[in-house]
Amino acid sequence: MIDLDKLVDEQLNGMLSAPDAVKPVIVFPEANDPRIISAASGLINQARVVLIGEAAEIRSLCDYKSAELYCPRDRFFSQVQIVNPAQSDLKEELAMTLQEASKGRKWEFTSMEAREKILNPVFFGAMLVRLGYADACLGGVANSTKDFLAPCLRLIKSSGTAFEMGLFCLPDEENPLWENNVVMFADVALNLKPSPEQLSDIAVGACKTLRDIFPATVLSGVNGAMISYSTKGSGQGPSVEAIRQAEPLAAQKMAALKESDPAYKDIAITGELQISVAVSREAAQVKLKNRLDEFESAGKANVLIVPSLDEGNMLYHLFNTQYPEAQSSLIMGGMDGQVLDYSRGSSVLQVIRGAKLLLLTRIKATKPLVRTSPLFPSPRIVTINPGSVSTQVAVFDGDAPVLNVVIEHDKSGAHSGASMVEEASARLAAVRRTLEKHEIDPCRAAMIMSRGGMLPNPQAGTYRISQAMLTALENGAVEDHPSNLGAFMAWELSGQGKTPAFIVDCPTIDELTPENRLTGIKGIEKTPIWHALSQRQAARMYADLANKRVQDLNLIVAHLGSGVSIGSHAKGKCINVENAIFDGPMGPSRAGDIPAEAVIELCYAGLEKAMVKKIFSAVGGLYSHLGAHDLRQIQDRANDPDVAAVLSAMASGIASQILARLSDFYPEPVEQIVLTGRMCLSPVLLEKVIEKLTLAGVDVTVFPGSVEAEALKDAAMRVYKDIDVPMRWES
Repeated sequence: MIDLDKLVDEQLNGMLSAPDAVKPVIVFPEANDPRIISAASGLINQARVVLIGEAAEIRSLCDYKSAELYCPRDRFFSQVQIVNPAQSDLKEELAMTLQEASKGRKWEFTSMEAREKILNPVFFGAMLVRLGYADACLGGVANSTKDFLAPCLRLIKSSGTAFEMGLFCLPDEENPLWENNVVMFADVALNLKPSPEQLSDIAVGACKTLRDIFPATVLSGVNGAMISYSTKGSGQGPSVEAIRQAEPLAAQKMAALKESDPAYKDIAITGELQISVAVSREAAQVKLKNRLDEFESAGKANVLIVPSLDEGNMLYHLFNTQYPEAQSSLIMGGMDGQVLDYSRGSSVLQVIRGAKLLLLTRIKATKPLVRTSPLFPSPRIVTINPGSVSTQVAVFDGDAPVLNVVIEHDKSGAHSGASMVEEASARLAAVRRTLEKHEIDPCRAAMIMSRGGMLPNPQAGTYRISQAMLTALENGAVEDHPSNLGAFMAWELSGQGKTPAFIVDCPTIDELTPENRLTGIKGIEKTPIWHALSQRQAARMYADLANKRVQDLNLIVAHLGSGVSIGSHAKGKCINVENAIFDGPMGPSRAGDIPAEAVIELCYAGLEKAMVKKIFSAVGGLYSHLGAHDLRQIQDRANDPDVAAVLSAMASGIASQILARLSDFYPEPVEQIVLTGRMCLSPVLLEKVIEKLTLAGVDVTVFPGSVEAEALKDAAMRVYKDIDVPMRWES
């Protein structure tokens, strides 16, 4: 049996990982049903979920386990938006639009009636979709078709004939009737006696939907058959005549669809076939004889279009009863993926499956997705991430990216003797020019966020920038490092605190256990300096994928960027990590661990202390061996034996230190190894590292590229939603 859930997840995740992808906004107006709450918790990775109901009631259903969550409780309530129509700022606008939409209809509402009706969660949800504030409305678990679907069909614009399909992935059998045991029935819920025009819409729409769900690599052909008691002229009657009239209409519409998108070129639709002739090659051969090859769907139809609702509904319920272990779902057609009407007997898994199938069809529909919605907060967030010779500036409206640029600074002047305030001012001027170029006023932002600097003994998390913090960074920073510039830049961009400004996850966070702090010389202890912002974000991202809390996970997280740091994250704390400036594996410009005797010789070679530090932290690693610290410059030389040897040595060093971290968690197992950073964009290096990590027997997840702008934005949103309370720095 095809794993439908896995197939749909893979497609959705692929679509949503695209650079310009946006999660659809889906609305559940039946939030008082525990099945809906449970299902919503299983959809937050792939949709922006709105529950229409009372927050207190939803929390109570979760507290008393009536609704079992598929994700941590705090993450559920941070991600899902709960809307009470009576308290919503949108109710007046929705009511006015509802009244306007009802004018001249049998169900016309007065102004007062519209205001009362909009408090009904179904009407509220349907109007959100109509006004473009949400992408789809899903219900029917707790309401009848009349109470849920009828308002949706009245208020949400369709793209043709609205109909409902029943999809089944049946259990494996020795002699299956259908390829991979996949079959779809349409219409199973809406149209009593469809006209020829409606039949043609249903036939084309159902076949298109099946192809949207199952790519050609999974299902080689999509073959529709309009089912009748007659096969190609063997009988007469009104339904037979309707099918005969529908067939050329379907052919015309199918030709236009194939012309617009070659993905549908292998769809075939044949009219007027008895069901045995449609699904059995033997029956088709007997009935059609030498005419069999004229009708492409005969004997292999996997989309069965019925002439009346009686047949469709009976087929759906017959298969649902006969094959309870099948992966099945109802799917709406003709609505651009904007509505789904569930069966009232739907399980939580069926609600989730139906929603994901709807998401798939909604994303593939021609109607564009909602990018910004008043249902979700979208504060303007400006983020600053200073590096050694560049500054990354990113701007978000809520979760939506607006700008992401890397400003390159003059390498001769960057961080080369100027005071911290002077260098921050020089960089800030370049940042302001960039924002002005893109017509972004930081003074109108809700928050300014920066990478944390090297404060002494900070806690993990978010700090509000203050004058005391700036003084501490200028006079008592643990290390002279570009990250210290961020707080100064953010402070000035914020109008010296007029706009709330914060730093997040300083590189000097110290959560080491006593045994990991000690060294082989008494009085010398390890001092962690690491990519805390990147590592902690990657850990959260993995936890989100796994629908777990970071506090419940044991993870080894490696940041592979201009520097390399490898952290042992035990239940949310980094209990072991090196000083990434001077220790650990070789990096693009950092030497990493060097034999102690060689270090001693270097220190007594007559060099200044600053020069020795520079050798280890700025001109070591790849730069020392190959004269370049950017893997993009080295990638094309990977076949050169000298280059290959250096890359292999670096990959081996990274993998060895990751493997060494396994013992930090004894006797507990490590759930995942997580890799992130710009070096993960290099296939040559990444493949070498992952190959060696197979020795760990632990799965590896990779978040390639920088995740630090996302980390700053997510921290801002946690503060904005009152999930995190920012700390204040006290010297």
